[in-house]
Amino acid sequence: MTKSTIALALLVLLSTPAPSYAARCVELLAHSNGFPAAAEIDEHLFAVHLTQYLPTDGVIHAVSKDRHRLGATLHFSLGGPVEDHSFGSWEKSKYAVMVPFKKLTPQLLNILPHDTFILGSFVLPEDAIVFIPESEPTPPNLSTHIIRYPDSKDLRDVVRETIRSKSGIPFVQTGSHFSSEVSYHGVNLLAHGRVRDFFSQTLDRAPSITTLEHYESFSGIIDGSVIEVFSCINNGAPFERRLQNLNSKLLQLKDALSELDRVSCQMPLSQMATKSVQEGKREASRTVRILETEVFLQEKFGKSLLGTDLSTLPEIRKKILDLSLADGELEKWAASSLSLFREVKSSQKQMFAEDYRWIFRYSDMAKFTSRIEKDFPGVDPRKDPVIRQAVLGHALDLLWDGRLDSKTVYEELRRSETILDSFVLKSKLLMPLILAVAHHDATPSLLAFFKHPGVTDHFVRNLKIEEHVFEQDFSDFRAALVIY
Repeated sequence: MTKSTIALALLVLLSTPAPSYAARCVELLAHSNGFPAAAEIDEHLFAVHLTQYLPTDGVIHAVSKDRHRLGATLHFSLGGPVEDHSFGSWEKSKYAVMVPFKKLTPQLLNILPHDTFILGSFVLPEDAIVFIPESEPTPPNLSTHIIRYPDSKDLRDVVRETIRSKSGIPFVQTGSHFSSEVSYHGVNLLAHGRVRDFFSQTLDRAPSITTLEHYESFSGIIDGSVIEVFSCINNGAPFERRLQNLNSKLLQLKDALSELDRVSCQMPLSQMATKSVQEGKREASRTVRILETEVFLQEKFGKSLLGTDLSTLPEIRKKILDLSLADGELEKWAASSLSLFREVKSSQKQMFAEDYRWIFRYSDMAKFTSRIEKDFPGVDPRKDPVIRQAVLGHALDLLWDGRLDSKTVYEELRRSETILDSFVLKSKLLMPLILAVAHHDATPSLLAFFKHPGVTDHFVRNLKIEEHVFEQDFSDFRAALVIY
């Protein structure tokens, strides 16, 4: 800080009534950093929410119910629409909502130019602007200002033009990474604590507001935990089995939920916002109960329910989800889960699918299939879908390591096509296999595998690969096949 700035601050202290000393000095120092004063931010900074869902009832709904995530936060970008980055794309968003930043304050949890989020559903104020394509009808119950834009025009360009027309404060987002850079007149606000400098008065008025990336915030911790647990149950995603890490995850989740309770109690939330928060807490409470049970089973019995691949066991999965809604003491709940574990083990053989691939990862295909036939007498490895899952997974592991020729893997894939599409789709190896080719890091065996007639078409047609790999990576993959 320069001597002239300090002298100017002292002059303000002497000429300003006592109660507003601090506020005036903060405002003056903000000006010394080249940032606008609080009054200008209140008047000219706009928050933008891109969405595929038109708020026809005048409310942006935070939806948690049956989504298996916290879902109690709504996310905005400031000073312009959010740009696509490595964690998300808004190319399909047809609608946008623009509101003065100050209208978010009562529900505000976090401020970052590219990811400002609030708690609960948001009732649109009268000065909100909703952007709707010209080809769509105007909702009769939407009383806010509406801007209709040509379908051929980019929505984000329309939003930027509107902000400029209102002399709005502009933020410019650059880079494909989530938080590469957000600048204000050439100053990167994501560096050196400048977000806190820019929004100093807002943060002084509400010290509980954070300036974190979402995954670092308590709501992000809750959301991540809920998504991880339910992805494991619903989609067969791999789950952490180490007891120490599970206990740490459980404690972290409980701390984050306590912080959510503390913050939400201090906010003047509307009835609709409160309802959405309660729905989010309900999903999080289910996650706590499931994690508590997993820890209990591992500590008392050395068993893991979440370590089981539940993706092909809809009846067992439904029972677990029903149990997560039940009241009662943990031990009683865990006893029911233990019976489910036994049911899984005895009737579906599902526990071995991942375990065998890990324990016998250094075995060749002959030894691997021989071991399975020994442990599961009377079961035909070519017809039993659970055992075929393990065999194909092991074949992909060996292909990735360059220890199996592509012809053998191709034959395994052909045998599996009618019964194991769902497994290959969820295979942890699928994306690394594709990316290895796309990034010119393929072994000859791996490359030969993809050059087999029908393999690439099989992935495109049956495995919906675009849901697993970024479009650019897939384009690079197809191009690499030609180059190789």
